Amino acid sequence: MNESSGTHYIDDYRAYVAEIRERFPDDAMAIAVGGGDFVRVGTQQVSLLKNFGLTAGHFIVDVGCGSGRLAAGLTQTYGDEITYLGLDVVQDLLDHGRTMADPSYRFALNTELTIPVADQSCDFIVYFSVVTHLLHEESFKYLRDAARALKHDGTLVVTFLESRRHWSIFERVVNIYDMPDVKEPLVMFIERSMLEVWVEQLGLRIEQIVSFDPPDQSIAVLKPRAD
Repeated sequence: MNESSGTHYIDDYRAYVAEIRERFPDDAMAIAVGGGDFVRVGTQQVSLLKNFGLTAGHFIVDVGCGSGRLAAGLTQTYGDEITYLGLDVVQDLLDHGRTMADPSYRFALNTELTIPVADQSCDFIVYFSVVTHLLHEESFKYLRDAARALKHDGTLVVTFLESRRHWSIFERVVNIYDMPDVKEPLVMFIERSMLEVWVEQLGLRIEQIVSFDPPDQSIAVLKPRAD
């Protein structure tokens, strides 16, 4: 864990959240994690994770936990029956997340592309809308450390953008590229073929890829490969 800045994903997102807080002080914590119905989306995320095998007694790491949307949903469903660690690069978001979560849940400022836990200690590691804001090399490095931290039967959940399914988002990124007044965090796309290569190199396997219509981010469910 490190509080220093100087990396795009730290500086860009801190600037983005600061701007949102200035423009939308009443709704900043929801807008910072994509807007929408804060409670409903958190509940949906918990339902997805339950379908992927999350249960009481598990240790879950929420990478890019934001303002506590998933933590709030987990609190309603499991309370202190799970062990939770939320990581983010913005302290304001972490502070808000604590107010939404069970007192046993831990939150930590983390600016490194690593998971600050012991080897093979996590039942679940989730990246909701995280690799969408990282360079490919950064995403691979982060996922490589997640593979280290997963138990042999653990689950890694990663949401991602793919150009065919999310073309409207890609077009928007292209259209605002030369607009100096529009300042948003980096948006990156990962095609399934690239994800397949990464997973092979990381000693993981793709258990399933889930897609919904209208097209939210695609969801990859990854497990350690039994060699």
